[in-house]
Amino acid sequence: MRRSQASLDLQLSYDVSENLALSFDAVNLTEEMQQEYYAFGSAGGPTTMNFGNLLLSRSFAFGVRWKL
Repeated sequence: MRRSQASLDLQLSYDVSENLALSFDAVNLTEEMQQEYYAFGSAGGPTTMNFGNLLLSRSFAFGVRWKL
């Protein structure tokens, strides 16, 4: 099973002109962790049968879009 994942992402875009736009993207601002674990009925769970954690760090991207 996989524990529900919460994350906070942000995307901003600014039209400089009719043909040019700038963008900014930020992913996983709260640095939440993904967790996988074994569970069957009432047996197992995230604290006793954890088998995988994954922390995807924050990432930021800047972009430029040009329209012909």
